[in-house]
Amino acid sequence: MILTFEEIIAALKTHLAIPESLALGPLLNLLVQLARDLQTDFYCYFHDFFDLLLNLLSKNAQDPELLEQIFSALSYIFKFLWRYLVRDIKDVYQYFSTLLRKNNREYIVNFAAESFAYLMRKVKNHGELFDFLFLTLEESPETAEGVGRLLFEMVKGVQKQFHSCTQKTFPIVLKKLGECQDGKYEQLPWDQVESAVTEMFVSMAKHTDKKNSSQIWKILISGVDEVHKCWEKAVKKNKEKISTHLLRLLRLMGMWINYKGGKIIAEPETVAQCLLGMLRGEHLPEAVGGQLLEDVSSLLVSCTTVLPVETTVKLVTSVFKTKYPESLVYSFTRAVLDLPIFEKDVLPSLLPYCHQVMCGRDQASHQLTIHLLTHVTQQKVPPPTDGSELAQLQAYMMDFGVTKKTGIPNHIMSVLKTVSASDIVKGVGDLPDVWSALVLLPHVRPILDKKEAIQCVTSLFMNLLKSVSADTNEISKGEILHIMYHCLLALLYMQEDGEMFEWIPQAEVASLLSHYPENITVLEMADLYFTQASLDGSTSVTSEESLLQVYQSLERNLTSHYSKLM
Repeated sequence: MILTFEEIIAALKTHLAIPESLALGPLLNLLVQLARDLQTDFYCYFHDFFDLLLNLLSKNAQDPELLEQIFSALSYIFKFLWRYLVRDIKDVYQYFSTLLRKNNREYIVNFAAESFAYLMRKVKNHGELFDFLFLTLEESPETAEGVGRLLFEMVKGVQKQFHSCTQKTFPIVLKKLGECQDGKYEQLPWDQVESAVTEMFVSMAKHTDKKNSSQIWKILISGVDEVHKCWEKAVKKNKEKISTHLLRLLRLMGMWINYKGGKIIAEPETVAQCLLGMLRGEHLPEAVGGQLLEDVSSLLVSCTTVLPVETTVKLVTSVFKTKYPESLVYSFTRAVLDLPIFEKDVLPSLLPYCHQVMCGRDQASHQLTIHLLTHVTQQKVPPPTDGSELAQLQAYMMDFGVTKKTGIPNHIMSVLKTVSASDIVKGVGDLPDVWSALVLLPHVRPILDKKEAIQCVTSLFMNLLKSVSADTNEISKGEILHIMYHCLLALLYMQEDGEMFEWIPQAEVASLLSHYPENITVLEMADLYFTQASLDGSTSVTSEESLLQVYQSLERNLTSHYSKLM
């Protein structure tokens, strides 16, 4: 066979290329035996036979039995030649990389990834190998997903577990995400590296469960802590580069925290302590701080019920003690708004924080604060859907505990005084401020001057009532009526014993109803007004004569096809 080796190889190549050959099974068996017996001599033909077998895979996609034979042959060849393949792994990758692209059949991609990952585990210098793989992304960024798949297959174990090589290789992968590395290191295409590692993390999350993810969490948390300490110790000119490394790690951590609502968070307390250390540490750059707060909110959302109360309180209070922009802190607040801990643990820190912002001079920050508090109020106590909910109407108490005319209570009164003194709301730009002031007024404490506040809201309602039919307004009728609705709702919250019907006479509501009998906002106002009159026993408002007048305005709505009008 040694004397005729070249002829045997040539004949084997020829016959493997014959379409639909009935001798394919024995030929594959012969190929495996040659690879086993002539390892060194056979290796130089590996690439040729590899291409032939891949071609056979593509042509026999509908024959499961034949596919199994081809994959089996490839697997045995890898088993016999792995030492030679590992030695030339960079060259081997060049013809494997094309198989990892999406345009290939899934079973070919799977085989290529699993086979090359097998070789990757055998490599001695993983740092050098990862540098090589990631540097290829500079010229071929479209292969980032394939490289991520390779990295995943390398650490993938059986039954949701991870391979024994993970303890050694995974920390090296995390180091390759940025410039917090020991000694000299390659300048990698960092964004493409992150894309590849993100693909790896997504696949790992799908593969594992809470029980088997503990090892990954420990390595990840250790990596985050190490880079954070590196950033704290770095000189000023290097801080930005290292902070980007930390940002990438926090993004990956956030991905795992959020996966299926925290389904794979093995040790939430350890994760919390890691995040808490960064919250209490030196002020991080804005982008990193934003991701940090996002991870904290995600952890609270996913693990509120399992985190110790003390840890939860520390996380929340630390967030509001940071010096990150208000926009980031308020994004955190929105993320945790629906949690059962909000009133007990978040609101007591949020209110002083908002008050402090409002005492500053930055108008943009003032707007963000008012919008946030309006959002909180609307989420916690949405406007009643109809009059039947009035009996349960209760203010959402936000007590700022201030004694001076500063902060949010002062802002609300200032807006209402200004707008109530005008004949009309002059421009569209006024609307958000006016609406927010009306929404917040019944819920904010202290009310600096309740009597004056009621007068301002009543005057605003009456002024808007006069202007609603005018054509000179820059604001549409719909917007004016919407503001009037919130005036009415604010007064409903603030009345104590039927004073509402002195502030807003029944004739004004009836007149509004007669002019706009089909307007939903007007109908909702009338519903709230007359239902409250019924609850308060106000006979003058609910007299037969009054109700007949209302009926005349609404009679034609009874034939409407629109259910809300009826």
